[in-house]
Amino acid sequence: MLTRSRRVSHRARFFGSAFAVIIGASCATFAACAGDEREHAPLPDAGPSSSSGPTSGGGDGGHGGSPTSSSTTQPTGGAGGAGGGTGEGGAGGAADPTCVDLKQNGEETGVDCGGVICPLCGDGQGCADDNDCQSGVCGTDAPTTCQAAACDDGVKNGTETDVDCGGPCAPGVKCGIGKGCTAAADCIADSCEAGHCACPAGMLIVPIAGEGSYCIDQTEVSYKEYAVFYNASVPPLPQFKPSPQCTGNDDYVPEGWPPSSDEQLYPVLGADWCDAYAYCAYVGKRLCGKIGGGSNASTDYADYAKSQWHNACTANGVNPYPYGASYQPSICNGIGYPIPDGGVAGPVQVEEATGAAKVHTCIGGVSTFLYHMSGNVEEWEDSCDDTAPTAQCRLRGGSHLSDAAALACSASASATRMSKSQARGFRCCL
Repeated sequence: MLTRSRRVSHRARFFGSAFAVIIGASCATFAACAGDEREHAPLPDAGPSSSSGPTSGGGDGGHGGSPTSSSTTQPTGGAGGAGGGTGEGGAGGAADPTCVDLKQNGEETGVDCGGVICPLCGDGQGCADDNDCQSGVCGTDAPTTCQAAACDDGVKNGTETDVDCGGPCAPGVKCGIGKGCTAAADCIADSCEAGHCACPAGMLIVPIAGEGSYCIDQTEVSYKEYAVFYNASVPPLPQFKPSPQCTGNDDYVPEGWPPSSDEQLYPVLGADWCDAYAYCAYVGKRLCGKIGGGSNASTDYADYAKSQWHNACTANGVNPYPYGASYQPSICNGIGYPIPDGGVAGPVQVEEATGAAKVHTCIGGVSTFLYHMSGNVEEWEDSCDDTAPTAQCRLRGGSHLSDAAALACSASASATRMSKSQARGFRCCL
């Protein structure tokens, strides 16, 4: 796209040149410019403007000619007359393409468009580079012409709400979190707030170091939430359980299912990796994995620039624990966490009856409204060492059974993809 500074500077040069011609004409008539001594002396009889001046002094040069209407190239001014004696000849007249003469001339790349002065060219008009085009895309095949806006040209153009997404590109290509939007339909989360795609209810925005953002669940998925998915009779393959990772895993039944009525607002326990993956896909999210999409390499589990889960826990790599630099046993639900009188060690409630996240002291890293990134239940991550059903997959954050080292954001733990545990749950990203 042609930069504002480039067009302003050339337009200033264009109008500055025109202004100089006008001033020059005034000086030739009134001899009252630039502090000339003639300002305070009688004017000599210079005679009419001509190609030569009187022998007694320097005459003013003649005015340049005007462009002819039949020219198909940039019109040029006529030559100024030569000054007689010691006087100087006048400057030739200056002229630029008018951008409205229905011809391609001067620096124009199309008819009355392109170059540094005229408007941008429409689709099919000639161009020298992307800066000449309304779409911001100049073709590469000679003769080069401006291309129509498309959803894969790397430019925000047409009625797109951000680069190659939203508007005419949606629903096929919706815009990510933080990208521009005019309606919910432009966004992957179907949520548009103040002109930008936002996270859905129950999720928080997570900034990415450098540029971009994504969403993460405020807390682990509850039994109540999982039951909606379980009771929907979702087919296991291929849409929600990937192959070959989950080949032979044909149900969604967590260990210990069904939950009691008293457990509905607690984190769902006993789901294997495939159950967690399928649930997140069903609700339009994904099991937290690699920043930018896909699975995170198992070896990159502690890289905040690559792992969605680790980035959110450490607040862009800043803190070893979600709440700060050092371990505090009384903040998150691990070994050493104070159990209320009459209470039993185990996971704590994560959801209110209203569906809102249950407030807890275990907060951080990217937000004080992000809960249980340390302790409570360990969480599956889309980060495995192979695509086989027997692969080892990462577990994050530790559980109520974990010590200080296992409760750190960078703790290394894993389990086989199909394994289940009463100390294990998950959350989703987007």
